[in-house]
Amino acid sequence: MMATSRRAKQVWKRLMSWYGAPVIAERFGAEPPSDWCELIDRTPPEDVETALIAVRRQCVTFPPTLAQFEACIPERRKVGPKSVVSMLCEHAVTHLRLCQHQLMRTWNYFGPLEDFQSKSRSGEVIKHPNPAGVVIPSCEICGNPSHRVKTEDLAGSEAA
Repeated sequence: MMATSRRAKQVWKRLMSWYGAPVIAERFGAEPPSDWCELIDRTPPEDVETALIAVRRQCVTFPPTLAQFEACIPERRKVGPKSVVSMLCEHAVTHLRLCQHQLMRTWNYFGPLEDFQSKSRSGEVIKHPNPAGVVIPSCEICGNPSHRVKTEDLAGSEAA
């Protein structure tokens, strides 16, 4: 059996924090099943983040099935510019000293959200946020401070 990837574990922990560890463990298992790992590992990180945003909006009460999660992954027909969400994430991970807890916790996007749309693999329209910035919560365990990254902070890096 293949070892569970770090990315799959991070997604699993996020789902557990949203829906409760007992609910996820009862439905799917305490560790992500191999089919979930395969899907997460073959999906670009920014698309996994987009899918998680869509899941959070669409599956409010119950965790998504594998098919629902996969349907939230945007289809890549052409290579285009990166989303604001992915640029904010990349900037934070590259330029800030974040602990593993901060990387796994939910980040809060803010600002006047002007949604943009894409189509899922099943043809459904998915709305994605186009935020002005993100707040990364502090870590009580490691003592790391919270961080606030605005799109203006990207001017010297990815957005230039």
